Amino acid sequence: MAVTIGGYSKNFNHKEDIKLAQPNFQYEKRQKELAKKKKQEEKKQRKLEDKAKPSEGALDPVDDGGTPS
Repeated sequence: MAVTIGGYSKNFNHKEDIKLAQPNFQYEKRQKELAKKKKQEEKKQRKLEDKAKPSEGALDPVDDGGTPS
């Protein structure tokens, strides 16, 4: 199949002549790794925050029924 563009003729009979966009697998892999690492960091932060919080029962003062203040 011959195509004429601007006075120039190009023959597209060979598959090598037609260039398709190549996916950038390295970029996609890197983005996936970064997302995974971010998710792991968020999970680690949540666990650290949960450990840092004292339990709710420890916050309430114990009423021993003593003399009123």
